[in-house]
Amino acid sequence: MLIGSLMDLTRQKPWANQAACREAPGVDFFAEGRHPSGIEQTEGAKAVCKGCQVRLTCLDAGLDEEWGVWGGLAAAERRRLRKLRHRSTSHNWAFVDSGRDASTR
Repeated sequence: MLIGSLMDLTRQKPWANQAACREAPGVDFFAEGRHPSGIEQTEGAKAVCKGCQVRLTCLDAGLDEEWGVWGGLAAAERRRLRKLRHRSTSHNWAFVDSGRDASTR
């Protein structure tokens, strides 16, 4: 089931109270693939994440999620990140935190 609000999925997480998406009720974090403006809306959701103080925590929580924007990365970007993680023995999120796209690695 797809839900338009990331907060609906993270309500039980303590860090969610500090998430920037709490203040972005009109942003669809699960738009990709659902309608023609999905790419634009996904970019809008990713922009909300850029300044979020719990971005890396959210990314870690959503790394294995199949849908949506989590921690500033769309599903395809997280799939690439998972592949990188499996090749590495450590979780180095530095390139994510610096704002570079995981797909450029």
